[in-house]
Parts: sequence; C-alpha cells; structure tokens
Amino acid sequence: MAILKLRRHTYFLDCDAVTVEQVSNGRFTVTLQGPDRTFQVIGGTQSGGSAREWFVYAPEILGDTYHPCTSMIAAIRAGLYV
Repeated sequence: MAILKLRRHTYFLDCDAVTVEQVSNGRFTVTLQGPDRTFQVIGGTQSGGSAREWFVYAPEILGDTYHPCTSMIAAIRAGLYV
C-alpha cells in the first residue's frame, strides 16, 4: 500500500509505490509500482481548465483517448484501476 500526500491530504493507494512528477503546467507523469504502469494526468487550473477538469492519458492501456475525472486523486486512482 502506497501513501500519497497532496496538499495536506493523505491518500492510500493499492500499489507498492507511487511517484508523481510535474512535467509542465497542469501535466503530471504518474509512475506506479505494484502494477508497473506509467501514465499522464492532465488538468486543473494550471492547464487552463477549471479545477474539476482532469484527464488520464495512458495510450498503452486506453488507446488514444483521454479518460475524464473530477480531481487529481480521482485521475490517479482511475489510472491505477484501468
């Protein structure tokens, strides 16, 4: 079980380890160990959208589509379970 801390909140994820790196404004690369998986999370106010517009982009899993979510942690969890 991995522990992820985002803005004073602690989240528990069903994987061995999680790494979140900011690539650019509103674009993050998430690497999971447990299920070995790497995907991108895009959205939020830094990317020019609203605070509730987040997307998961994992071309090797979802193809060339973006999966919509309502928060960054929901996008990370969606990337974990797709």
